[in-house]
Amino acid sequence: MNTFSKTIMGLMMISLVIITLIMYNILETIRENNPLYTQSQLTWPSPAATPVRPGVTAEKKPSPNDLTLCGIDVSHWDGTVTEDLLSNDQISFVICKSTEGTHGTDPDFRNNWNFLTENHITKGAYHLYVYSESPVQQALHFSNTVGEVNHPDFPLIIDIEEASLPKKYIDQRRLKEDVLKFLEYIEQKTKRTPMIYSNYAFIDTYLDDKIFSKYPLWLAEYSHAPKPLIPKAWKKKGCLIWQKTDRYDISSKELDLDVYYP
Repeated sequence: MNTFSKTIMGLMMISLVIITLIMYNILETIRENNPLYTQSQLTWPSPAATPVRPGVTAEKKPSPNDLTLCGIDVSHWDGTVTEDLLSNDQISFVICKSTEGTHGTDPDFRNNWNFLTENHITKGAYHLYVYSESPVQQALHFSNTVGEVNHPDFPLIIDIEEASLPKKYIDQRRLKEDVLKFLEYIEQKTKRTPMIYSNYAFIDTYLDDKIFSKYPLWLAEYSHAPKPLIPKAWKKKGCLIWQKTDRYDISSKELDLDVYYP
C-alpha cells in the first residue's frame, strides 16, 4: 500500500471515529431529555411495597389502568380525612404531614394516620424540614412521632422547599450536608430508603447533586404537561410520585392529584 492509500485509509478511520462519537452524544442527549418511565426504573425496592388499588390483589394481574395510581396528601390545613375518601375508588394512597422542625407535630396527624390504618389504605408520612434546626434531631422527632412503618406503606419522606429556608443567607453546602445527615439517619433507623419531596426549581437550585438521586423523588411540578419536568439529578431515574396540582376537592369525580408510578 503506497503512502497516498495509507493517508486515505487513515482519514477514513478518523472520520468513522468522529461520526461514532457524534452519534453517541446525540443519543445521550435524547435519552437525558426524554427519561423513560419504565417499570424497572420506577418500581419500589420490594414488590411488597407497591400500593394496591382497591379491588386489585397480588394474585390478580393488573391492567394498564392499574399501573398508574392516584393519591392525595393532607395536613391540618385540609382537616381530617373523612369518609368521603372511602367512597372515592380513584384514590389508592394518602400521604400525611407528620412533623416540622425539631418539635412541631401536625395536630391532625394521629387521627389521619389511625383512620388510614383502620381502613387499610396505603399511607405515607412526611416531615417539613427546617434549615435552621438540627437535622439529626429533626429526623429523630419525625421517626419517633410516626413509629414503625411497614410495607405496603411508603417509607418516611422529607419535605424540603422554600418554606424550609430562612429569608437571609443560605449556605448551600451546609444545606446539602444536613439534608444527607437527615436522610442517612432515617434510613439507618427504619431500614428503608427514605423519599424526598420538593419542587423542580428548588431541587435544581439546592439539591442538584446526583448523590440525592439515590432517594426516590416525590416531585411537585404543576406544568400540566403529559409528563413532569424532571430535575437534573433525577434525569435518568425519573420521579416515583408526581404531584400534579396543589389544589383538589376530595369529593370531585375528576381527580388530578399525586400520581404514583409503580
